[in-house]
Amino acid sequence: MSSSKPRPISPREVPALRDLMDACFSPNESRWRENFPGWLRQYPNFRGLRLDLSRSIWRGGRIAACVGVYERNLRIGRALVRTCGIGGVGCIEDFRRQGYAAECMEAVLEASRKDGMTFSLLHGIERYYQRFGFTGCMPYYQLKLPVAALKDLKAPLKVAPWRAGWMKRAVEFYNLCSKDTPGSVARTADVFTHAFARWNLHRAAQNAKNGAFFAFVNPRKPAELRAYLVWKNGALSEAAYDPDDRDATSSLLAWMRDQRQTAVEKYLYFDGLCAAHPLWRFARRYNHTAETRFTWSGGWMGKVLDVKGFIELLKPEFESRLTRSGLECEGHALFTVDGGQHALLLNRAHHLALSPLMDRATLGARVTCTQQTLLQLVLGTQPWDAYPDLKVDGERALMRVLFPESTPHLYPLDAF
Repeated sequence: MSSSKPRPISPREVPALRDLMDACFSPNESRWRENFPGWLRQYPNFRGLRLDLSRSIWRGGRIAACVGVYERNLRIGRALVRTCGIGGVGCIEDFRRQGYAAECMEAVLEASRKDGMTFSLLHGIERYYQRFGFTGCMPYYQLKLPVAALKDLKAPLKVAPWRAGWMKRAVEFYNLCSKDTPGSVARTADVFTHAFARWNLHRAAQNAKNGAFFAFVNPRKPAELRAYLVWKNGALSEAAYDPDDRDATSSLLAWMRDQRQTAVEKYLYFDGLCAAHPLWRFARRYNHTAETRFTWSGGWMGKVLDVKGFIELLKPEFESRLTRSGLECEGHALFTVDGGQHALLLNRAHHLALSPLMDRATLGARVTCTQQTLLQLVLGTQPWDAYPDLKVDGERALMRVLFPESTPHLYPLDAF
């Protein structure tokens, strides 16, 4: 078996894929080698792995390079965007610097575009991915809260052992807390179940090397899940509950306060949340400092695979933003992205229903930019007037409505 061209990965080649991942990312780590085949058997679509869209190159009868695709449904307001998550990019040392990984990447992006995906996302730590058109799109957020500020906080809910029947409720809580966060994944029970196994969250806290899941219940109703948090390496990774549940909010913060006090730490850090999360918003009532960092060529990086399809998919969200703004008008937006033109007519049906016999008020704007800037505008990564390549003609009021600042964030458990 030898091929110098990228091709899909077949199920029978999974052991070779495992060996490549093991050699590239964890030569001294047996967990990947031991667990990877079991993950595939238990969850054939684990983490959304698409072997048919993934690509590998074989040389001399062995796998030389590969790029994996993990399908996700990413939220951007009312729009759910089928997303090509890039993971498992690797090349055996003997075959490096020959362009094999780059060929696999180009083939993966084209195959994903043909499959109907309009957006791709990966976690890049180098400038390597800029050559493929990826750009930073999700800032890093941190909230620093003095432990002493929470000294009077009460905890009506108590920690309880995990019950398998709580999985559906836990996913509901996650989706409730992340629904206002562009860039969050519409999580399913299958993906969350795999995350449990991958991070050892199902084990007791004292035995969990990589982290543990803590369930919170009312002592009077111990069978009812009210909230949960994931605590990894001594820090908060994720939390979820009904945002209107004040007892849950207080209990989560009080539990984290006690953990930091036990570790003789003066501050509690929120690194696994973003500013749109209800727990973050509540914590800001206390004495705190907040930080946002953004890099253009590292962290979470994205690329629009199909500009026309991406813009059309976002039409319901653009119309919702226009309606919520209170502007009773039609919106005419003309996008010129990397030289290609794409027009959108927004809220015509809505405006006709309100005033069928009246002249229709309209707002129009012409936006010229690159696909990288378009992606950052849609997610709300930065203020829209911070992009040097962006040109706007027409009504800036419409521009501000369509592209408000936001807090894009991918939760760690949903990583590829």
